Parts: sequence; structure tokens; C-alpha cells
Amino acid sequence: MKLALIGASALSLLMATSASAAGPSPSPINIPVNGNVPAACGVGHQSGGGPGPGYSLTANVALGDITDANGFLSVADKTINFGNIWCNGGATLTLAVTPLSTTTPLTDPDSFDSSFAMEVTKGALTKSIFSYFGGPTQVSSTATTPGSLVYANPAAFETGGAGYAEAILRVLAPTSGGNDRPMAGAYTGSVTLTVTSN
Repeated sequence: MKLALIGASALSLLMATSASAAGPSPSPINIPVNGNVPAACGVGHQSGGGPGPGYSLTANVALGDITDANGFLSVADKTINFGNIWCNGGATLTLAVTPLSTTTPLTDPDSFDSSFAMEVTKGALTKSIFSYFGGPTQVSSTATTPGSLVYANPAAFETGGAGYAEAILRVLAPTSGGNDRPMAGAYTGSVTLTVTSN
């Protein structure tokens, strides 16, 4: 009986010593994980992969003959498609338009013109590029001077989804006196959209 009590006491002492040696639980170990997403903009692809249904980025607007049977300026409105544009943060958008003109010398300015103003406008479109310009709904050149619209969009955006960003292109007849018969020749102009991440 005495031996049994001594053994029990020794076992109790051993357990107490082990518990004391373990000490308090360690604090949580925090390992930071870091990453970065550079500011960027892109064009031409729907979210998640390639172009979605209805995608048709306008690469060239072929107006063809811009006169009627009497030789006067006559150009139907054209819908241009800017496709899917995205920016993962704020961006500066610039929409510029030049006159539609020819290099053919203007020999009779009282009767003919060789340069015409062009206008890019929202018109009746529901999915317009102007939705991302903070309010304005059109930009135009004069017959001799390019025009531009600049807007610093503060937020990330994507113009795709339910359709793609579009606009209406118009060639404008002269607003002052004189004929609006264009001189014969090849006419060129341009519409340029520039998107730069901030």
C-alpha cells in the first residue's frame, strides 16, 4: 500500500512538470500576401473572352458617292460601332472628328465646296459612346477645322454587355450661302476614339 502511494505521487509530479514546461499558446502567425493590378484599358473583347454576339467594330466607313442626281451633297447618316472598350480604373477619353475633304483644288468657291463638316452624335441610340463622356451628346468639326471632345471618366467602365458603344456619323451641308455641290475627287475624313488609363 505504501509503494502504491509513492508511485501515485511520482506520477502526479511528472504530469505537473510537463504541463509547466509547455508554457502559454503561441500568438497567431500572420504572413502578408501582396499583389498588384496595373491600370489598363482594352478594346475589342467581351468580358470573359472573345467577341460576343453582335460585335462589329467599325474599321472603315465607306460613304460611296456623296452627291445626289443633281450633284448636291447627299449623305445618309451612318452608324459607327466602337466595339467593346474597358478600363479597370479612371481613364481619359478623347473623341475627335475631322472634316471630310478632298485635295482637288477649289476653282469656283461660289458654286462648289471641297471640304465639309462632320458630326458624331448620340442621335436616338440607346447604347451610345457618349454615355461615357459625362453628359455631352455630340462633337463636330467645321468645314476646315477638326473638333474634339475630352472627358476624364473617374471610374472603371466597360462599353460592352447589352450591345456595344455606337454613334451616328453625319456629313453636314454648308450653313452659309453658295452651292453645296462637292468638287469631284476622293474625299477622306476620320473619327478617332482614344482611351488612356489615368
